[in-house]
Amino acid sequence: MISAFVITYNSEKYLRRCLESLSFADEILVVDSKSTDRTLEIAKECGARIIEREFTNFSEKKNFAKNQCSNEWILNIDADEYIPPETADEIKNAVKSEKFDAYLIPFRTYFLKEEIKCGRHRNEYHIRLFRKNLSYGSESVHERITDSQRTGRLKNCIIHTPYESIEDIRKRATRNAELSSEDKAKQNILILLFSLLLNPGFRFFKEYILLLGFREKKIGFYLALYSTKEVFLKYLWGLTRKLNLYNPSRNF
Repeated sequence: MISAFVITYNSEKYLRRCLESLSFADEILVVDSKSTDRTLEIAKECGARIIEREFTNFSEKKNFAKNQCSNEWILNIDADEYIPPETADEIKNAVKSEKFDAYLIPFRTYFLKEEIKCGRHRNEYHIRLFRKNLSYGSESVHERITDSQRTGRLKNCIIHTPYESIEDIRKRATRNAELSSEDKAKQNILILLFSLLLNPGFRFFKEYILLLGFREKKIGFYLALYSTKEVFLKYLWGLTRKLNLYNPSRNF
């Protein structure tokens, strides 16, 4: 009844924890982008079906993975996430209902062992459980299920552990900006220019002030700072792509 998929690239650090938390699923699929660490070995040990495929962007890869699944209900989590037992039980009950086609699941996100309760991760929900006939949109990053007409909400959460250092935050922001700039390059030049000037400042104000990121002290500041840089870079690189001048600096 439930197929779970995970997309991976050099994900050995957390993958075993992730896959073991999916043991309640009827099928586990790993779609890997030619990892060079022990990712595939761990996936095999955990009994996952493995498909290797070049990475283009997150929406394309997740739609591909979804289409390879065998069951009506699809559960997607990332390699640095895992499903607690109480969430697994709730998921098993949710898919028995005909009331909804997709479910928003709350997230609890951690920096090392400290939960991040404010800023960008405040009241965070994502659709991660959905029927196979639904699809991700065309976003290169921050992909979303866009065509659900009947969306429910679970009470129990997914645990997310994406950061172990400030450098992890910086790298993730730079990667996301580079991918997102491909989408932004399709916009009108004037829209790109206005967005480049206005959106970064608003992003910092939103995450650090409106979403109370300042309560997280140092980590809240860096999350807001690099989120602001991500916004700035995605519009800057989108503009340079538009003008055929794209040459991103890896030092951002």
